[in-house]
Amino acid sequence: MAWCVLRDVWARGQEVNVLFGPAATLDSLLVHTALEVRSWLEQSCVQRAHDAVRAETTTAQARALRRRHEFVIAVPAAYHVVERDGSSAVELVSAAPTRSVTVFWRDGAEAPESMPGAALLALQQQSLKRLHGDSLAVDTCRLRVEPTAPERLVLRGGWENRAEVAAGPLVTYFVYDAPRRRLYGVQGQLFAPGQRKRSTQIEIEALMRTFRLETSR
Repeated sequence: MAWCVLRDVWARGQEVNVLFGPAATLDSLLVHTALEVRSWLEQSCVQRAHDAVRAETTTAQARALRRRHEFVIAVPAAYHVVERDGSSAVELVSAAPTRSVTVFWRDGAEAPESMPGAALLALQQQSLKRLHGDSLAVDTCRLRVEPTAPERLVLRGGWENRAEVAAGPLVTYFVYDAPRRRLYGVQGQLFAPGQRKRSTQIEIEALMRTFRLETSR
């Protein structure tokens, strides 16, 4: 079996994925691993979106964050930066639809790979509650190692706010700064009731993938 990706320089941002193989093999693949195949395709879209947004790491707002917090993340023109004193978090917020990428951190932490899953979920709960009074929809969440993500350990699931009757998808990358024993969460949230969410989720995760620690300390 083979997987072929076709890209056309005249249709930037688009690609065609073609699977070749015996019919029985392809049938089995699609029946038994359809979710994995869909995930591969979505991650390909995320990577192309990431390549497009990577230049936004040099905007004035991005450079200011780099100086103040010693990490790099793209800040596209559609997003504005929100910082609250003492919150140990920086939000990149945009509207229509409402979406955000939040970088939060905790000092004196262990590497996420050595922390129990419950502790990471609790850390995520605290971040959501502190910023906007949201909660983690625990039943929807899963923690897993994803080789395609920058730091491999990823939380996917949903958030909710029962007081405001609001909910939406959530993804968080956990990133560890070993020299400072600082654990970062790079958290993406979306609120778009009644709207198609796929393209916006791809945009959010592409933005999250630009996050990296500043190494020239």
